[in-house]
Amino acid sequence: MGGLAETRNDKAVAVLAILVSALHIALAGRYDIFRDELYFIVCGQHPSFGYVDQPAAIPLLAAGLHTLADGPFPLRIPAALAAGALVWLAARFAKMLGGAGSSELLAALACALAPMLVGLGGVLSTTTFDPLAWTAIAYLVVRSLRFGSNRALILAGVITGLDFNVKYAVAFWIAGLLVGLAASRERYILGRGSFWLGASIAGLMGLPTVLWQALHGFPFLELGVAAQGKNAVVGVGAFMANQIMVMNPFAAPLWIIGLCAPFIAPNLRDLRFVPIAVLTVFISVRIGNGKDYYLAACYPVLFVIGSVAIAQFIEGPAKRAAAVIVLALQAGFAAIAAPVTMPLLSPEALSAYMARHGIEPGKQEKSFEGAVLPQGFADQLGWRDFADQIAFAWQTIPASDRGKTAILLDNYGEAAAIDIYGRRMGLPPALSGHNHYSVWGLRGQHPTDLIVVQRKPEELSGLCSQIIVVGVTWSKWAMPGENGKSIIRCASLKIPIEQLWPTQRHID
Repeated sequence: MGGLAETRNDKAVAVLAILVSALHIALAGRYDIFRDELYFIVCGQHPSFGYVDQPAAIPLLAAGLHTLADGPFPLRIPAALAAGALVWLAARFAKMLGGAGSSELLAALACALAPMLVGLGGVLSTTTFDPLAWTAIAYLVVRSLRFGSNRALILAGVITGLDFNVKYAVAFWIAGLLVGLAASRERYILGRGSFWLGASIAGLMGLPTVLWQALHGFPFLELGVAAQGKNAVVGVGAFMANQIMVMNPFAAPLWIIGLCAPFIAPNLRDLRFVPIAVLTVFISVRIGNGKDYYLAACYPVLFVIGSVAIAQFIEGPAKRAAAVIVLALQAGFAAIAAPVTMPLLSPEALSAYMARHGIEPGKQEKSFEGAVLPQGFADQLGWRDFADQIAFAWQTIPASDRGKTAILLDNYGEAAAIDIYGRRMGLPPALSGHNHYSVWGLRGQHPTDLIVVQRKPEELSGLCSQIIVVGVTWSKWAMPGENGKSIIRCASLKIPIEQLWPTQRHID
């Protein structure tokens, strides 16, 4: 009888995981390519072991996927598959910890219904794979602790190396796990040969991108310092309140219990290193004034531990009914949040939905002030309009002058939009000093005239002999920072572009 119930639970989890991936895939082409996705594509078209603001894996993947179709659909498939895989892994983790069938479903549903995790599964980003990778690393470490598996530690090293080439943030998780293990009785695992073999593999896999950063003066560290000033300052209380909301308030008991249970439940005491790791990451995020999603990858393992702890007490009709009610509340909240985390509605309908429910776009950065839609959606919209408007400005330039004119843009989103969409309209490669665009320099151009996009044309008076405003950027649903900028023809530079270029670099 128990085997039959176990099979049913496994099938239910598999169906849930497939449904999660299928829903993301069904919605993958609903809007358009996200700002960062455009940038990843352009970076990946210039293969490298590293980039100013990220490792190589996501740009190379994005560039490859973009060859399959013009729109966002192929870019989103890996993210959709990762979201489903996380649901499945959470259930397997709970099962490995000895949890009953109910714990598997609790953990899987918590991962499927957390708005933040849902949102991360909707676009290709450097953060997309962190929840899956961090949970897998913790799973393998626990597997090694409980079953003496050396292979698990080696595989954990491989996954660490892979994720490090996706996003450097996995180093914080590894540091947290090391602190947690060193502070607990499970520190003996640090002396195993398989641990050091796994660590060596991870180090070798990460070495190319680290060497690239070293050869370029570690610009990623410069980016981290700049981000502290760029991100909105949020107090601890407001930050934690937001964490509760974005991870689903009705799932909060799971992760809170997940933090506490290893210090209370005898069968979970060997997991004390996990909450210590999470708290270590939390402190790092707060010190660095990090965004709310920086902690998202920590929650699945807490959901797992909390689900196993709670399932021990779910016995009898009354307790089972209470569990069903809590799950129903989680599902209800996720349904209300779904239009804000997935592109279910048109921009018009989403704007009305948010107004009707009093939902305001999150202000992760100071520049997000005035946004109508969540940044995750707004930054998928308006880039084709931007490229069209720059192309229109380009057409106002006499054909004889176009060969000596370049397009200088302030940020990588604008520049990538020109490189992806504008190149098809005959525009030259975009110039920008922002992040990795600064490494590419003038891209073979030596202009004496520029098209510049900025808010105050008069600020160019010391640079240009003649200033001609030929348009204004605007797209209804774009981020507010991209609207209302003047499109300016800067004729006859007063100083050579080679002298001007070093002043354009900014890493943020």
